Amino acid sequence: MTDIHAKDYPTLQAAFDDAACTGKTLHLTPRAEYNVAAPIVLDSVNVRLDGHGATIIGAAPMQAVLALKNGVWLRAYDLTISGGKMAKHAVHCAGAGQSRFEDCTFYFATHDGVHLAAEGAAGGNDSMRFERCRFQHNGLTHDAIVTINRTDSPSLPSYCQEPLLEAPDARFVEWGTRVGDVLHVGPQWLLVAEVVDETHLKLQRYPPSEGHDSASATLHIGDGYHEESFNDNNLCVLRDCLFRGNQGSGAKFCGLFGAHVQSGQFDFNICYGAVVGHLGGAVIISSFRDCYFEENYGPSSFLLGGAQGIEISSSNTEKPLVTLTNPTPSWGTSLNTQGAPGMKQASPNWVGSDLPYVP
Repeated sequence: MTDIHAKDYPTLQAAFDDAACTGKTLHLTPRAEYNVAAPIVLDSVNVRLDGHGATIIGAAPMQAVLALKNGVWLRAYDLTISGGKMAKHAVHCAGAGQSRFEDCTFYFATHDGVHLAAEGAAGGNDSMRFERCRFQHNGLTHDAIVTINRTDSPSLPSYCQEPLLEAPDARFVEWGTRVGDVLHVGPQWLLVAEVVDETHLKLQRYPPSEGHDSASATLHIGDGYHEESFNDNNLCVLRDCLFRGNQGSGAKFCGLFGAHVQSGQFDFNICYGAVVGHLGGAVIISSFRDCYFEENYGPSSFLLGGAQGIEISSSNTEKPLVTLTNPTPSWGTSLNTQGAPGMKQASPNWVGSDLPYVP
């Protein structure tokens, strides 16, 4: 057993390092608050941690309060990690495959609560598990006046034009805008396809019949749980987790082989409850079982972009269950959907009863 009572960063980092070397479980002081001015970094080590209800808080701008990389294996229990509205992420994973978090809370990050980076490493974040965890109150929103030009970019095959957005007073790069972030313009909820520069974005999913001139827009950056796109964030399991009150979506699943979510609650997120995939390729074999969706402010509970083999069962939502966006075919099954329009098993080219196959 390793006990730690001092609440400064050097002592805390040293305690993690000692636990990695000795193999002992690191025990934090029950319900204590640890303020850190630099990331706690775990690199190529195995650590067991029992937080006993303690909180680690980011007290200065930083990439992440807890950074895991290069094959870390971490088992963490009963711990809260707060970005303190200063850190981009509560936890950043760049090689934390099979790590496990139980009864943990990730909140008050300026971007994502938990961010799974691809980093190009095979198996980097595969098969992580989050059980009874809470992803709450992460992300930021930015307001801008925008003009959208629908003719600057070529059309996507069998889809529609990819528009260019101009916002003279925006600072998209400084704000940390990323591919897949959501932009709300009038009745449209659009995805960022490319950050061109500080004042220009390319957008995805834009009906050719509508346009905006000098419209008010809100950019949503940050999700409760976020996987980078289509690379080695495979088959993560999230069980009995709460995704609440995030400025972006509750969770964004973009690993090549999708996550398995069981008994998840997605509520009061400013965008969608869950996003599965966006530009660049298909996310396959994702499942959402016995999930609950309430008062998410996007037009539907799910946004699917190239989501193949998705299974949605036993969801509860009064909004449409799914919005489809992407030229890639999306398909799966939807069962036992209480409240949402359409209650039937989907054919291979449909999700729900009102979402067409996109050739």
